[in-house]
Amino acid sequence: NPTVQTLLSNEVISTALEDKYSDKVTSDDVEKEYAKMKEQYGDQFQSALVSAGLTENTYKAQLRSTLLLDYAVKTAAEQELKDADYEEAFKSYTPTMTVKFVKTKTKDEAKTVVDELKKETAVDTLVSKYGTLSKADQKTGELTFDSTTKDVEPELLAQITPIEVNKVSEPIAITDRKTYETVYYVVKVTKKDAKKESWKDYEAILKDYIINKKASDKNYAKQVVAELLKEYKVEVKDEAFRNVIEQYLNHKNTETTEASDTTASATQEK
Repeated sequence: NPTVQTLLSNEVISTALEDKYSDKVTSDDVEKEYAKMKEQYGDQFQSALVSAGLTENTYKAQLRSTLLLDYAVKTAAEQELKDADYEEAFKSYTPTMTVKFVKTKTKDEAKTVVDELKKETAVDTLVSKYGTLSKADQKTGELTFDSTTKDVEPELLAQITPIEVNKVSEPIAITDRKTYETVYYVVKVTKKDAKKESWKDYEAILKDYIINKKASDKNYAKQVVAELLKEYKVEVKDEAFRNVIEQYLNHKNTETTEASDTTASATQEK
């Protein structure tokens, strides 16, 4: 039974994580994560739990395991950091910039916004009429960020970072995360910090970025789990369950990973 096999492997992994890192995740950490997910799902939260076959307690136990794994992965990633990782991330890093966003539903509306901005119509007026990025100031459309931000969609961010100060973009089409519909953004860059010469000037920022990128990489997480299970000398004698655990035990690191991009990190092969 694949479901039973998965539950068993999760239990084995959770037990090892709990034994090694139990003091690294507190009950407060779990409660905060639970509250965040509850807010995210809103009125659908209870039905989502039921659909997943979870109770409040079993879901909190699941969240705890997830947080423990996250800690294990980030710890491993930090221990492996090399100057080459920083240098690779620094190449496409863009320092702090301030941008005003106008969001429209159609390309024609976006073209109108471009024309209005070139006539120096106030961005606030256009934000009030059309809308703006969810993380931006809802009155002014303004947001300050750097290229490691999670507040701007990656496909939108990639088109914003090259824009010069006081320039207005052409309409930028992206897929809305929630509705999966195409929406359009027109942006005006109002401020942009000059990029310093060395990655060491941004070491703390780049460190967090590289570690978080690795933490979101499923391939890298499997590698960390594999090392943990080997450390605990996990063996499964029951043939029915052996394949589930061995997918981790036999896991090998690869130099390129599915979650990385050119800004991320140079993942090192062992």
